[in-house]
Amino acid sequence: MNPLDIHPEAAVDIEEAADFYEASRPGYGELFRAAVQARFDQVTANPNTIPLYRNSGCRRCKLERFPHYLYFLEVGPVIWVVAVEHPSREKGYWLHRLDDIRGTNDTN
Repeated sequence: MNPLDIHPEAAVDIEEAADFYEASRPGYGELFRAAVQARFDQVTANPNTIPLYRNSGCRRCKLERFPHYLYFLEVGPVIWVVAVEHPSREKGYWLHRLDDIRGTNDTN
């Protein structure tokens, strides 16, 4: 399994979505977190089974039971979670995070 790291803004994506679902329907925040974790498990075990997303260099997969997409980037052996995006959000709002992640890798 590959190590997983989460961009700080992606962690905010996850928590904001979980809080929204929890406020809408008690228990759904935890269901959302479980769906995210299930994708993390899949991604760290077999990242190359997830298709590349356009020309971003990222891979994208949909969460189970929720309309969100998980975007991640492989940097060496590390899987970086770039965003957990709801389709109603502005497309590509997370692209600047790629520079943060690639810059982190350059300093190592």
